[in-house]
Amino acid sequence: MNLSLPEHSLVVFVDSTGHVALVPGHPVYGLGGCAVVARHLDAVRATQGH
Repeated sequence: MNLSLPEHSLVVFVDSTGHVALVPGHPVYGLGGCAVVARHLDAVRATQGH
């Protein structure tokens, strides 16, 4: 699958942390993410995990 985006698009990735069931006494569900301008997406993906 290919994703075609205009180079000035803002690409945002969001992922949840933890489990869908909240722990009693800790009513927090975490989200993490990152954003990158589409023209830099390939360069960011090439360094993923480094």
